[in-house]
Amino acid sequence: MNTLLDIKRKSTSPVDCNTLVVLQPATPGQAKLLGVDEELDVITQRTKKTKIILNSLYGKEATVNTVLKAIQEYSVVHCACHGG
Repeated sequence: MNTLLDIKRKSTSPVDCNTLVVLQPATPGQAKLLGVDEELDVITQRTKKTKIILNSLYGKEATVNTVLKAIQEYSVVHCACHGG
């Protein structure tokens, strides 16, 4: 996210920053990810005064199928989840 914000600050031309944040703090069979809510708060605050369009999928709404479909519509995707 810092890199994206740096690009926006330094750019003299429009930068497409339609951004999706995927947060999955409680994946079944995995340890709970700590700090996910705080991470979303930080991203929201850091992008509030920019032209970055920020949307999120959180918890149960962040299913594999929903995320795979949604990422096709965004130029930037930030994930806070277990890999696999």
